Amino acid sequence: MPIELKSFDAQLQDEGVLLEWVTSSEYATDIYSLYRSEDGESWDKLQDLPAAGYSNSDIEYTYIDDTISFNYTYYRLDQVDIDGSIESYGPVHVYRSRQQKNFRKTNLWGQDINDDYQGLIINDGKLHYQIKNK
Repeated sequence: MPIELKSFDAQLQDEGVLLEWVTSSEYATDIYSLYRSEDGESWDKLQDLPAAGYSNSDIEYTYIDDTISFNYTYYRLDQVDIDGSIESYGPVHVYRSRQQKNFRKTNLWGQDINDDYQGLIINDGKLHYQIKNK
């Protein structure tokens, strides 16, 4: 077996979906390909990431999908060997409702702010002027 996969997870975060996987060993691995799907059947390639090649210790890989979409989003991990053979893992999924507010409130310099801040802010992807209420 080319890899021993300990975990493959997807977690919603403010900046998108964090994809993490951990291998406990790898043998003749070349790349990892990440795929994304809205229905779990039709897949679009997100990214290719280099694999370790050979390892007998835990290796953690991460990738952030910064495409914000609503409802279910599915992810699949393909491991490609140096000989071109492919092993697929997953899918894993996340769910984001339209009511969820997973956006940060920041000033124009990208710094997180609170409700006491007064001035131009970016909230929910839109520019606003926030006035402190007394």
